[in-house]
Amino acid sequence: MANTRFLPGTSGNPEGGRAAMSATVADVVKIARRRLTKPALETLLNIMRDPEAPASAKVRAAEVSLERAWGPAQSLEAQLRTATPAELQRLTDQILEMRAKAEKAAQPPAQRAD
Repeated sequence: MANTRFLPGTSGNPEGGRAAMSATVADVVKIARRRLTKPALETLLNIMRDPEAPASAKVRAAEVSLERAWGPAQSLEAQLRTATPAELQRLTDQILEMRAKAEKAAQPPAQRAD
C-alpha cells in the first residue's frame, strides 16, 4: 500500500487553488441548479397559494421569493441611517396613518366615527 501521508511542511496541492476538474464539476452543478429555477419558483408560488399550507410555510416561501428577486432586505436601522429628511417625513406620516387605522379598528363599533 502506498504512503498517502505528506511530510510536515509539504503541501498536497503545491500550486494551490482548485484542480481543473473541480471547476468543471462546479460548472455542471451550477447549470443543473439553474435548470431547477423555474420548478423551484413554481413550487414557492404553489405553497403561497395553497389554502391548506401553514401560514409559516407561506411566509417563508414569500420571503425566499422576494429575497431571490430583490436581494436581502436592509434592516430598518440601516434604512433610517441613509434616509433623506423627506424620506423620513414620508415614513413618519405612513407610521402615523397606520397607527390611526389600527386604533380605529381596535375601537368597539359603537365608538367608531366612520
